[in-house]
Amino acid sequence: MVSKLPQPLSVLVTGGLGFLGARLVRELLLLRAPDGNGHLVRLVRAMDLDVHCARKALSDLNEDEWCRVDLCQGDVRDPTSVHEACRGMDAVIHCAALIDVWGQESDEKIYSVNVEGTRLLLKYSILEGARVFVFTSSVEVTGPNSRGDPIYDGDEETQYEPDLKFPYSRSKAEAEKLVLAANGCPLSPRPGFQQHELTALVLRPMYIYGEDSRFLLYHMKKAVANKNVIIRSSLPTAIVNPIYVGNAAYAHALVTVRALQAGQRAPAEVGGKFYYVSDDTPPSSYTDINYLLLASLGFGVASHLPLPYALLYLYAAWLELCALLLRPFFRYVPPLNRQLLVMLNTHFTFRYKRVQDAFGYKPRFSWEESRTRTTAWLDKQLMSM
Repeated sequence: MVSKLPQPLSVLVTGGLGFLGARLVRELLLLRAPDGNGHLVRLVRAMDLDVHCARKALSDLNEDEWCRVDLCQGDVRDPTSVHEACRGMDAVIHCAALIDVWGQESDEKIYSVNVEGTRLLLKYSILEGARVFVFTSSVEVTGPNSRGDPIYDGDEETQYEPDLKFPYSRSKAEAEKLVLAANGCPLSPRPGFQQHELTALVLRPMYIYGEDSRFLLYHMKKAVANKNVIIRSSLPTAIVNPIYVGNAAYAHALVTVRALQAGQRAPAEVGGKFYYVSDDTPPSSYTDINYLLLASLGFGVASHLPLPYALLYLYAAWLELCALLLRPFFRYVPPLNRQLLVMLNTHFTFRYKRVQDAFGYKPRFSWEESRTRTTAWLDKQLMSM
């Protein structure tokens, strides 16, 4: 599959200053040429809504790396911004998304960002001759469904009946369809390139943890308020496959470059498909991965849910009813809903063999290193609280 790349590459990363995006920018800058001389990526364009936080988001870059970063302020819903961002790019990695599992955002806003933003990026990627389009999706496009049907070590061929309740999940599933349908679309010609069709593919990471995770920080703050005991929101038997943000970013960078190396064969060989992505983090529940990362800082974890699961489900249903009844007067966002409760308490695990076989992906960071890095960051946040 591997062939010589014609020149140092230019890559657009949307959401390039976000949790995953900023780490992906770093991983792309670190990639070396096949002969070990020089960098593989000459330019990373980081597109985000606000680039004023760039120095904080990318604080560990050296001056040489900063010289290869192009900050691009823009909204994925704005055609002018998207067109300018795609200009001259060899590949586009679309990480930007509006994530919401609580119902804080309107359905219209979620769809405009996650679906229409993806549609615009595909349009201008093709128009500008970008050869590879990698879309960051989520395991939540698979489920779990509202019945809480489990999956044990599933893969891309696993049959499942989703009934996606979150607008976020539905929007990502719809955006996936746009991306996969675009695979093989004719590209606008660019001088010096022989690839004439777009390679479009989808990565479905599991729950991503690591430095700068707002979800981890939220749960740590809740635990501090609970006398350093993590509140259990998921049963110990509800196992999932968390992935460290460094490995998620590395997988995106590796897949993008390997797809570019495959050239004109890529649309048929690796394009038009989705790939689950995880690493060697111990399979655990959402609550227990938080505990594994916080235990060395003196945190404990509750052994049981605050209420029996059935009562929590009824409580979530009651909260949703209250939100519905109050809607004519003001917007009430419940702290818990039934689908979130089901997601947190369903065994949902997947293998990542397809991405290994197709791209040679192996986690760059071991579980020990991932935990050490994450816990060190959490310790710093704890000291500043």
